[in-house]
Amino acid sequence: MRAVRQRGDGPTVVLLDGWPDSFLRFDKVLPLLTDLDVVVPCLPGHPWALPTEPPAMSTSDMADLVADALAELRIERYVVSGGDIGSSVAEHLAASHRRRVRLHLTDVPYSHLFAVDAGELSQPERDYLDAGRTWQMAEGA
Repeated sequence: MRAVRQRGDGPTVVLLDGWPDSFLRFDKVLPLLTDLDVVVPCLPGHPWALPTEPPAMSTSDMADLVADALAELRIERYVVSGGDIGSSVAEHLAASHRRRVRLHLTDVPYSHLFAVDAGELSQPERDYLDAGRTWQMAEGA
């Protein structure tokens, strides 16, 4: 996995982009974070990422790759911040490594649209989720 790393004296922050973004999304903010240790990995399937096997990956599998890369860098505790697809990857990281990871999301992952038990919802709530699912599958990243 390729990653941009900027070393500072403070805590480590891992920034995860969305699709079809890349680490370049954070180009303007990195100079402002000189007091932090910042890692910006290239998520599989995103621009500048190395080819992976399999070529398409779930956000859970991406989270495992990010965790492995951070372990190789000997980073044991970190804050992960993600948006779009990166928010789903960040959630998986936080869920899988609760003692090591603190979570910050810039939006709610679309995966929440698929995780709700529709049997517990009113008809208007089910209609809303159905519309969200339809939009995500047709227009979402």
